[in-house]
Amino acid sequence: MGAGLRFLHCDMQKMLPTYSDFLRAIKNKLSHRTDVTIEVVGELHYETPTQTKTYDYYKISSTPIEPADKILLIRAGIHGDETTGVLTLMKHIDAIFEYAHTRGVKLIIFPLDNPSGFEGRTRYNAEGDRGDAGNNDFVRYILADGTVVDDLGSKNECKEWRWSSDPVFSIQLPKETTMLHNELKKLPLGQIAAVLDVHGDNFIDAPYTYHYVYGDPTRYHQIVEKIRCLVPILADINVNSDYLNSPDYVPEILRNGEVVVDNEEVNSDADGCILRYDASLPDLLQRLGAAHAITVETTSAVEEDVADQVNLLWVYGLIDLLD
Repeated sequence: MGAGLRFLHCDMQKMLPTYSDFLRAIKNKLSHRTDVTIEVVGELHYETPTQTKTYDYYKISSTPIEPADKILLIRAGIHGDETTGVLTLMKHIDAIFEYAHTRGVKLIIFPLDNPSGFEGRTRYNAEGDRGDAGNNDFVRYILADGTVVDDLGSKNECKEWRWSSDPVFSIQLPKETTMLHNELKKLPLGQIAAVLDVHGDNFIDAPYTYHYVYGDPTRYHQIVEKIRCLVPILADINVNSDYLNSPDYVPEILRNGEVVVDNEEVNSDADGCILRYDASLPDLLQRLGAAHAITVETTSAVEEDVADQVNLLWVYGLIDLLD
């Protein structure tokens, strides 16, 4: 890659829907369906120096979900400034349910996990609360010597693991993260066969896509080959290197001060797949038995319609693998 491949960031303040616009569009898209339930499962309250705001927290799911059904869980919008997954769902959620139900796969979707961040176009919520280790925080690993950590890099080496919301740890989680922990524990977790967490990289300057993958990445080669026709794959590289990132890039820091995002183990393979046990939602669900656990990233320089196509190739591809 030469310097000529570097691009300016897309303007994150471009005209994007409000949270109300998003909800209205989702409901309109699904209004004719009798096989989908849209639920308000909780409320998120945020207080800032200037205002107090409350957001309904939504879950959208196939109806009914029988005990033998395989479930694909989709989550978007945990980082409020990563809007690509939210926009894909807003435009295509009806087609996604149609594709899944036609193939006998059921869906549970948390379509916008951090509504106050989305509304403010900020990574974290309106209170600026990243918790003890970010808002995508679901696992703690206990090492052989008893040390508790929240990132294992590429090596799954620990004595045991627990939910990060386990009271034994006294970990501070942002409100939206706590909400999803509580909702996940109500689900038939043993039936979740796949999870897709849709993100959008705002750090890398050029148009690329890459993916965090657990298990054998060769299972996804056909999906990646289709994506490769749309946008360059960020392959065989340290994904969060200074060479790739924008000048204003700031790495995430763990509580002990270790810079994990710049860890040399964050390397992609020839298909842009990265293995990293990072305490994220897909990490949790693969530990609970999901056969497929993917985090998809498209950089902000990727055109919106292309990002939609990338996200949909993962959605439909995972459905096909469960069919």
